[in-house]
Amino acid sequence: MYGLFAILASAFTAVNAQGFAGSEATLNMPWQSCSGKGRCSSTAGKVTMDANWRWLHIQGKNDGTGNCYKANNWLNCKSDADCKSQCVLEGLSSNDYQKNYGVRANNGNLTLAFVTETQNGNEKNVNVGSRLYMLDTAGQKYQLFTLDDKEFSFDVDFSNNFRCGLNAALYFVAMDANGGGRPRYGTGYCDGQCPRDLKFIQGQV
Repeated sequence: MYGLFAILASAFTAVNAQGFAGSEATLNMPWQSCSGKGRCSSTAGKVTMDANWRWLHIQGKNDGTGNCYKANNWLNCKSDADCKSQCVLEGLSSNDYQKNYGVRANNGNLTLAFVTETQNGNEKNVNVGSRLYMLDTAGQKYQLFTLDDKEFSFDVDFSNNFRCGLNAALYFVAMDANGGGRPRYGTGYCDGQCPRDLKFIQGQV
């Protein structure tokens, strides 16, 4: 069985927007594969943010006035075809991960904040949760894992303000290595909530 490793601090996501804007700076996330005690090799993996948490805006309008989606509503586009052709998924800089999403990576450790507030002029932006995917060493495809006769382990620190009722998990999901489009932009995820929570499914609004 093959699986993709996802790191979750929320409960919904998106699939394959049609257009992409800006460059993407993935975060370094090394991991180890072991064949026995003391017999481990390191892989210089990376992580990227799920598409659903990224800014979706009208192509060319990156000043904050061209939002395509906010508060569960489509904006600035009048039809499915219009939204599909005009809206682009924005890439993230290394600073965006921490500033806008509360995500930090350091020497194989990931820190995820559940609520992150930022100020954009007079407007306050609140981000809730995040979902990250592991990429291969080149950062061009999702990292696939063979799980037969193997185990995976990780340490989690819940000592710092982790409240009751939150879902924080590391898990495997079935996804194409190419993410159905642009894995560096976190595309291609789908689960039982697809018809309700996704902005795009297979590129369709």
